[in-house]
Amino acid sequence: MSNTTYGFDAITSQGPEPTASSYATSGGLYTQNFDTLPNSGSFPLSGSGPIDVDTAPIAAGGTDGWQFWRYAGTGTSAVFSPNNGSGS
Repeated sequence: MSNTTYGFDAITSQGPEPTASSYATSGGLYTQNFDTLPNSGSFPLSGSGPIDVDTAPIAAGGTDGWQFWRYAGTGTSAVFSPNNGSGS
């Protein structure tokens, strides 16, 4: 098991404000395995997103539909920077 920390939201809009998706399950449990996300490396991205996690340069298998984007800060591009979660 990895101690890598990731932050993801399910993006339902490409507008200026991200929104989370919610849904109800009837007697079931939804699980998602993020073990295919890289735990180190550098990933050159261009643009603020949304950026698909399952396509290059990240290309994490089994993450179809997961996206992220830059929603704050002064940079021009989103950043994907795996780490061990010990930073502040």
